[in-house]
Amino acid sequence: QGMVSVRVDGYGRLLEFNAVPYELSDSVKDPIAPEAVFHLAGYDLAKFSEVAPQELPRSPADQLRAWKGLHPVLPATDVTIEIAWWRGRISRARVMPAWSKPVTKLETHASLASRFHTIYEGAINVVGLALAILFARRNWKLGRIDHKGALRIAAAEFVLLAISWMGAVHPVSNEAMIGIFSDAAGDWLFSAAVLWLVYLALEPSVRARWPHALVTWNRVMAGRWRDPQVGSHILIGAALGCLLLQVFVLADFISGPRNALGWAGGLFWVEGTRQWLGGHARDLASGLATGLEFVCGLFILRLLLKRDWLAAIAASVLGIWMEGGVVGAPDWPLRVAIYLAIYLAVFLILLRFGLVSAIAAVFFVNSFNPLVLGLDWSTWYAPYGLATMVLMLGVAGAAFWVSLGAGGWFGDTADEA
Repeated sequence: QGMVSVRVDGYGRLLEFNAVPYELSDSVKDPIAPEAVFHLAGYDLAKFSEVAPQELPRSPADQLRAWKGLHPVLPATDVTIEIAWWRGRISRARVMPAWSKPVTKLETHASLASRFHTIYEGAINVVGLALAILFARRNWKLGRIDHKGALRIAAAEFVLLAISWMGAVHPVSNEAMIGIFSDAAGDWLFSAAVLWLVYLALEPSVRARWPHALVTWNRVMAGRWRDPQVGSHILIGAALGCLLLQVFVLADFISGPRNALGWAGGLFWVEGTRQWLGGHARDLASGLATGLEFVCGLFILRLLLKRDWLAAIAASVLGIWMEGGVVGAPDWPLRVAIYLAIYLAVFLILLRFGLVSAIAAVFFVNSFNPLVLGLDWSTWYAPYGLATMVLMLGVAGAAFWVSLGAGGWFGDTADEA
């Protein structure tokens, strides 16, 4: 109750508004006029004609109205605007171009693929956590654990998630914020504890049987950030992440709707400096957790299948089922093929170069995904898109410079001369 969601376009014009009214909300003396919605959406009510509403409101409503007219820019394109009121307040408003479909029924049952995905993902998480607890307990008893490394990775995850939350939350002067903060802190602590357990369970066995996967990671944990191998592995992960992003864009272009006006991961990162910092902190936390999950799953499959290429294929197939909207989609053969290629690339890089490259690849994919930057650099969102571009180029440039080693651009030729 009291929740509100708003969706706008790149110019800040209203596309969709949803509100869940409070249970005991009173009626207002002066109901909100439809002109207010049209003004926020950038349309002129006088150029629209009222029609019968088609949508089923998602929130309580005692009045439904709809208008239809021509788009002010796109030729011969109809636009329908539907508004729902509850006791004089607007509970839903949506701008629907000709290609949009009205919501005429509520989905009460998930599809078979969706239900399988939920059960499968939950089972994988439960089994993985149980195995992590058992192996961590065994390693603890044998005294083969890296206490400092586990604490550092858990602390990094906790801090990054806290920064992410501070960027996402909308603070208000209400005592309920204390409970919200406590709940969020519990989530950060749980995520950090899970990574701590996974690292305790994984690191000794990987170090003994698959040491090259952690060579660069151990140098990072030791503070050797200027090691050339660290820079080269970050650069390899960055290149892979950029390549995978282009594959995602191409897949969306091939199998996506033909009426799509653009491709972007969301506008959260351009809402302000706090949101920008929080979004990229979340990307880094996601890369850290996902990289460890990949190493853990791939290592277990290597033990079972005895062949690296078999382990990579099996891990890719299992990973596809973790992706919502792939299996069960109308064009699922194409999507499965694309995601199989993506996962194979990630796991082969992980097999060859190790954990640092995998984390860098995931971070670059997630960070470039919400990049919003057009040809007009005077728009309100351009500074944040440019900041993201500078951040990614800065990381890649620094990694390239470090990968050159102490000799710089020309190696040791100057010293030999």
